Amino acid sequence: ILKTCYLLVPTFFYCYLRSDKSKTMNYKSLKYIFFAFCLALAVMPMSGQQVQIEKRVKSPFAFPEFRRAKIIQPFGRYIYADANIFLRGSRLIYREGDKVMTPSNMRVVLYVQFDDTTKYAKVTDDAMARVIAENRLNKLVCMTSIDMPKLLNETSGTDNLPFFEIDGGGLFSSTFLEINGDKWEDSKGFPLTDKYYFIVKGRVVPANETKIRKLILKEKRADFKKLMADRWWSWHDAESLKRILDFLPQ
Repeated sequence: ILKTCYLLVPTFFYCYLRSDKSKTMNYKSLKYIFFAFCLALAVMPMSGQQVQIEKRVKSPFAFPEFRRAKIIQPFGRYIYADANIFLRGSRLIYREGDKVMTPSNMRVVLYVQFDDTTKYAKVTDDAMARVIAENRLNKLVCMTSIDMPKLLNETSGTDNLPFFEIDGGGLFSSTFLEINGDKWEDSKGFPLTDKYYFIVKGRVVPANETKIRKLILKEKRADFKKLMADRWWSWHDAESLKRILDFLPQ
C-alpha cells in the first residue's frame, strides 16, 4: 500500500497541475499541500513497522476443543493425549477424563504435533510456540500468549480473572480443576501478544537483530545487512522473519 502511495501521489499532483482546476488555487497553497503529503509519506514507513494489529480471543485456549496430539519426547519416544495450549504462558495442557492436567516435567517434552500442519515446539522451560516455517534443521516459531499486563490493567488489577490457574504435580498426573468458565464474557476478550523465536540446530534463539546477527553465515552477512536496511522488513512480521532462515547455518 505504501509503495503504491509513493507512485500515485506524485502522479496526482502532476495531473492536477495540468488541469484547469489548478488555476483556481494559488501556487503557495499547492506547495504547502505537497509538503504535507511528502511529510506523511516519510512518516508512514516508520510507523508501519511499529503499529501492530491487536489480537483478542474469547477463550484462553489455542483450540476450541482438545485435540488428539502426539507429544514427542527425547530419544524418539512419544505418547498420545487429548491436548491443547493454555494461552496464559502458552503452556501445554491435556485432558484426562473430566480433569485438565499439565506436565510437571517439561524437560521430557520437545514438540507437540496436533495434526499434519500444526506443530508446537518448546521454547522455554514451560512455554510452547507454534512452528510457522522450517528450513531443514532450523525453524521459525511464534509463541502466542495472553498479554497479562494489559489484561490486569483492563480488569483493574484484580486477581479474579476469568480462567483457572494450572499447577503440575507429577509427570502427566496432576489433579486439576474442571473446566468451568473457559469463555471470557467481556466482549473485548483476552488480549494476545506474539513473540518470535528461531530454533537453530536445536538451540532456541529470540528473534532480534542482536541475537541473530551472531549466527549469520559469513557468506550471507552482506545480504543480511541489506535486508536490515529494507524499510519494509520487520522483526515483528512472520513473513519478514521467514527470510532469515536462508541466512542461518544448517
